[in-house]
Amino acid sequence: MPCFVRRVPLLFAVVGLLSGPTALAQSESVQQIEDCDPWFALPLTVHDVGVGIGDTEHTIGGRVNFGDRCLQSVSGVNATLFPSFSPTGTVNGLALGLPMTGSARLRGLGVGLGLFFGNAGDVRGAVD
Repeated sequence: MPCFVRRVPLLFAVVGLLSGPTALAQSESVQQIEDCDPWFALPLTVHDVGVGIGDTEHTIGGRVNFGDRCLQSVSGVNATLFPSFSPTGTVNGLALGLPMTGSARLRGLGVGLGLFFGNAGDVRGAVD
């Protein structure tokens, strides 16, 4: 197995542990999603710490999904293929996107091959 593949879970764990205490200490309330019905959610987490695949709502560590649906909070890495048309939730850490990344609030680094999707007032960090 390539060395990079073995290091991906370690990367998620380190980023989650480093950004978790900061995210838990924030006093901002996360926008609640009242009518969200996840199409697919596979939380590989213990008390929200770990890796969430699909429409997981809260994740500390890593979240991989097709579209940013049902997003309430991610502390760590949020990787998405296509953002929601109505962005919600907060990403504390790294937001990766193909072609773009999107959330209601971004505290950290947002990287997309195309565009950033969101309001400039909601970003604290760097967007590329």
